[in-house]
Amino acid sequence: MMQAINHSGLSAKTFPEVDSLFFKFQGTSSSINETSKLIKSIVNKHGCTKFQAARSTEEAEELWNHRKIALWSTLGWPDDSDARVWTTDVCVPPSKLPQLVKETKEDMAESKLLSTIVGHVGDGKFSMTSNQKRTSRYPRKFSCFYTFPE
Repeated sequence: MMQAINHSGLSAKTFPEVDSLFFKFQGTSSSINETSKLIKSIVNKHGCTKFQAARSTEEAEELWNHRKIALWSTLGWPDDSDARVWTTDVCVPPSKLPQLVKETKEDMAESKLLSTIVGHVGDGKFSMTSNQKRTSRYPRKFSCFYTFPE
């Protein structure tokens, strides 16, 4: 996803092209600070290489806006006027989400199509979007379209 956002030119920032999580914390200043510290310690234990927190309302709005431009970035990613976007939504119990995201990323890499994943991971949902030739009547098969985690 970050590669698509960088390519789109819709952001003034350039992001590292790695898997990324965007969190939005709400509440009092003290609860936001406490939650941010807790999340930072959790993601660091799981290999986080950079944790960035907004320092102002403007920074928070700018960071959160990148989640909103995800689809537009994916639409503009291929430099091909014949490309069309196929998208699918998947919803699983949150405990199964890491497994499904991993399997979907493997399917996407194997297909060699430009694809992105954007999710509302707190409720176990994500969308997988791929760019394909407009001449395709049906999307190229991804096993994730046809299989479900147990």
